[in-house]
Amino acid sequence: MKKIISVFVLVLFVNLGLNSQNKEKKGSLKKQVERTLKRMTTKLDLSKDQQKNIKPLLLNQFKDRRQMIEKRKEMQSSGARPSKEERQLLKANRLEKEKELLAKMKNILTAEQYAKFLKMNKKEKQNQKQKQKQKQRRQ
Repeated sequence: MKKIISVFVLVLFVNLGLNSQNKEKKGSLKKQVERTLKRMTTKLDLSKDQQKNIKPLLLNQFKDRRQMIEKRKEMQSSGARPSKEERQLLKANRLEKEKELLAKMKNILTAEQYAKFLKMNKKEKQNQKQKQKQKQRRQ
């Protein structure tokens, strides 16, 4: 009995350690924004003024994303599933926010930069879909 309890406690601590490492890997919200802005600056050749204008947009985007993830986790933990109408509403809200972001980015970036930005955005979405499919296959 003691062995079972000690193994259980050991597994629990290892799991907690791995979870904390994953959170550290992702970093804080500001670090994520800085990394994304740095990557955008390199790929799009952003000026300092453009960086200042884009940073708050990215910060809001990451905050919204985190809130949506938290809501989804809460729903999953409670076992509740959103209704079809709720899913459609969430999707419509997400698409509306995306359109707003694209409109603001279009005002900030030059035509050439905006075209590159759209290509980058499309590639990232494709990569996310592939990662999601791989994750589903593992489960």
